[in-house]
Amino acid sequence: NALKLYNNRFSGTLPKLRNKQLEVFDVSINDLEGGVCDFVGEATSMVTFIASSNRLSGPLCDNLILDLPYLEYLHLDDNSLSGTVSGDFVRSDVLNSLNLSNNLFSGELPRSESGGKTLFRLALGHNNFTGTFPMEYSNFYTLSTLELQNNALSGTIESIPSLLNLNVLDLSENQFTGSLPNQFYFLERLSTLRMSENQLTGNVPSSLALCSFLVSVDLRNNQFTSLPNIVQLPGVKEFLAGNNRIDGTLPDLFGYFPGAMSIDLSNNRFTGTIGSSIGSLSDLRVLQLGGNSLTSTIPVGVSNATRLEILEFGKNNLSSTIPSELLFLPSLRV
Repeated sequence: NALKLYNNRFSGTLPKLRNKQLEVFDVSINDLEGGVCDFVGEATSMVTFIASSNRLSGPLCDNLILDLPYLEYLHLDDNSLSGTVSGDFVRSDVLNSLNLSNNLFSGELPRSESGGKTLFRLALGHNNFTGTFPMEYSNFYTLSTLELQNNALSGTIESIPSLLNLNVLDLSENQFTGSLPNQFYFLERLSTLRMSENQLTGNVPSSLALCSFLVSVDLRNNQFTSLPNIVQLPGVKEFLAGNNRIDGTLPDLFGYFPGAMSIDLSNNRFTGTIGSSIGSLSDLRVLQLGGNSLTSTIPVGVSNATRLEILEFGKNNLSSTIPSELLFLPSLRV
């Protein structure tokens, strides 16, 4: 009971469905236009509706979720849908995945004090949502992926530690203020944390060290002032904290991120010297330490990181000669 017409060149509007047994309807990656309010027809048994990457427009009517009581997957990303999103879309007790990213939605994020108990992915990024982070989301215990990036959300972030099953958290490119909560030890499954381009302040939480599955951290373009001793993040492949106000002595990067592929601590206020232990970062491809107040020399040991592709030390107070060994790194581009 599935109708899959994805990745074609279909045009026109969504057809009114007449198949009562239809469970899967996928028309993604086409050239469909018009709205999404009146097509359901008799297909009230639908479990999956995917119409991503079309040219759909108009509002997201409540009846779309109310007329489909068994709907588990609703993906309408990459269209031109607009207006507000009702709380009914996160109130459902059966919906697993809601992806409305890359549209023109506005107003506050959909809220619900009940429901959301089966939701594992909520993707509302790249819209025009305003307002604060809903405290109600702390009740979405099953949530694994929360993507709210590139909106105009503001206020502080307090309820994140309640989302115990969270794997991906992306709140980047908003207007959040205040500090990050230090209860990341609750988020044992967190693998991706993206908070770049906000107005966050204070310390980078030391409790990140307890997120043993953490792979990617992006804190760039905020106002963080301190990078405390977070011991080791052995699984982290990407740690990006450039363009902040972090001061203090440059940490031992091998000690902090022994498995890193990309490290960006540029345009901060670090002092001290560049440790030769960087050469022990055998997987390192990108190292950006420019725009700080580092002194002394570039240690020859850096050249032991033989997979380096980008190396940036500009706008510091380094002296002496440039190690000739750097010129022989086989993949170095900058």
